Amino acid sequence: MYTSARAAVRGTMAREGMAGFFSGYGSLVLRELPFDAMQFPLYEFLKKTWAERTGVEQLETWQTSVCGSMAGGVSAAVTTPLDVVKTRLMTQSAGAVKYRGIVHGLRTIAREEGGAALFSGLTPRVMWISIGGAVFFGAYEAAKKVLFPTFAKKQIEEEQRLKIR
Repeated sequence: MYTSARAAVRGTMAREGMAGFFSGYGSLVLRELPFDAMQFPLYEFLKKTWAERTGVEQLETWQTSVCGSMAGGVSAAVTTPLDVVKTRLMTQSAGAVKYRGIVHGLRTIAREEGGAALFSGLTPRVMWISIGGAVFFGAYEAAKKVLFPTFAKKQIEEEQRLKIR
C-alpha cells in the first residue's frame, strides 16, 4: 500500500488527519483490560499451586517462565475475539467503515462469517504470547531475586507465617 513509513504517515494524515493515527486505540485498551485482569492472577495462581504441590518455598526461574507462558497462552486464547475486532477496527480505512465499535464488530463478524472467524489467528497469537509470557515473567522473577534478595526472603517468611495460622 505504501512504499515507506514516511509515505504512510503522509497518506494517513492527508486522508484521515491526526485521528487516523489513533484509529482503534479504544479497542486496544479494551482488549488489554480483560487480558491483564486474567493473565496476572492466573500467573500467581499457577505459581502458588506449583510451589504447594512440589513442596518448595520458591520456584526456580524456569518454573516461573512455564507459569507465565501458560497464563499468557490462556489469556490470549480467551481474548482472541477482542484482538480480531481490534485489528479490523485499526485496519479499516476511514472511507470504508464496516465496524463502528467492539460490540458492533463482534456481532457483525459472527453474523457474516460465523463464530469461528472471531478466533482467526488463535494459534499464532497463543504461541507468540506464550513465548512472551515465559520471557517476561521469567525475567521479572529473576530480576526480583537479584535486585531484591531481602525482599524475596521476607516474602517467603510472610507466606510461611500465614500458612501457620
